[in-house]
Amino acid sequence: MSWAASAPSSASEPESRGPGWRGREDDLRPAWSRNLTRKITRHPKVYVAGSGLAAYLLGKDPSALARPTDPARGLLTETFVVNEILRRASWLDQEVRLHHLRDRGGAEIDLVVEAADGRVVAIEV
Repeated sequence: MSWAASAPSSASEPESRGPGWRGREDDLRPAWSRNLTRKITRHPKVYVAGSGLAAYLLGKDPSALARPTDPARGLLTETFVVNEILRRASWLDQEVRLHHLRDRGGAEIDLVVEAADGRVVAIEV
């Protein structure tokens, strides 16, 4: 599981927003697909704008996060890494799009970076 929640879309909501969505469009990482298979889910993944804010919302303090077994550590690390890559991608001369990939069985790739020329890099945090 990740801090990023799947936001299912409905016919009454725009495709990139789920019911009750109140965030910014920049907080969504759309699902990536080149029509590889029908087993891929197409729900966007939502990230909080900062890992500190995410920790606060989860009620985590430094002592809780110091425990290696705290499940929030992985969620917050993923949030931090995705936000850093998103920030650094804005410095590039070439446009890149950031996505995620998850199949219906639950296997996922945290971040799929696709360049305008079609090159793709998968990043697992």
